[in-house]
Amino acid sequence: MKPTNITGFTTALRNFAPTPYRQVSVQPHRGPWGDRELQAHLLSREAYRATRFVILEGKAPLGEALGVPRQVAVLEVKRAREEPLFSPIVEVRLLAGPKNCRWVDDETVDTASPSALAARAKVEGVDSEETLVVRGRDGHVNFIHRPDPLPIEIFDVVPPSPPKLAWMAQQVVDYVDLPAVELSVETLDLRQLVSAAGVEGPLLIPCRASGLSFEAETHYLDERPERRPWTLVGCERSRQIHHHMYGDEPSCIETCPLQRAPVTGERQLIKCCLLQDQVEVKGNRAVVPWGTTRKHLEIAFEGLVGDV
Repeated sequence: MKPTNITGFTTALRNFAPTPYRQVSVQPHRGPWGDRELQAHLLSREAYRATRFVILEGKAPLGEALGVPRQVAVLEVKRAREEPLFSPIVEVRLLAGPKNCRWVDDETVDTASPSALAARAKVEGVDSEETLVVRGRDGHVNFIHRPDPLPIEIFDVVPPSPPKLAWMAQQVVDYVDLPAVELSVETLDLRQLVSAAGVEGPLLIPCRASGLSFEAETHYLDERPERRPWTLVGCERSRQIHHHMYGDEPSCIETCPLQRAPVTGERQLIKCCLLQDQVEVKGNRAVVPWGTTRKHLEIAFEGLVGDV
């Protein structure tokens, strides 16, 4: 994953959110809001060592109580020297002025997460040419400039519902230092898959923990039941286990997410029980073990967005 390059930042970059947000200073502004006036206002000041971006916050002429949005602008600043605690501002670039910058208060948003900022921008209808400033959790303020989150598709089977891979992936996105991503989830319902197959006779499920239940006679592979003329609802690993236990290959309804996932051309996150403790990233697909951990998912996401 490429590190954030603050010194090389330009207004052409999309999907930019400062991490950590201590680089952002929020200051009240009661003066003119023209581009040159805003730049001149900051050039007359000094900045703290950590400050790289300044959010100027104003008040709407008639007040927000009347539904008039507050004025807000985001500017990048450079100091004369990096070492001192405070140093004069010698360069100012306007990233977003009042016409294309919005402010929202939402204490549910973790402003340290670019993905959370991008999700809030989507709710607000902020497009990829605008900037959203959010005062979020714990009162911390951050912004996302020209939000354009990277789509990542998650493909998993249900039950259980919601699928474990989906909620674990969202947890990891919330805390790992990643560019803004937008997760979407597509599921394959194994009950519908079995129903569509029109199987007659007993079914064999890998284990009770799957949460699968059917009206048909059902057995569980991990309990090593007496061999019957069943149909296995499973994958290659289940077939291998079945062969070890019974010495033959059963008829099977394939359930492997990796085999069932459609090829869409988008970045995808999928799980497969043939993997033990490794993560495979091939092209736009990242594959994690069936019993994936958050560490596995961190590696998978880094592989998926490392070229961004």
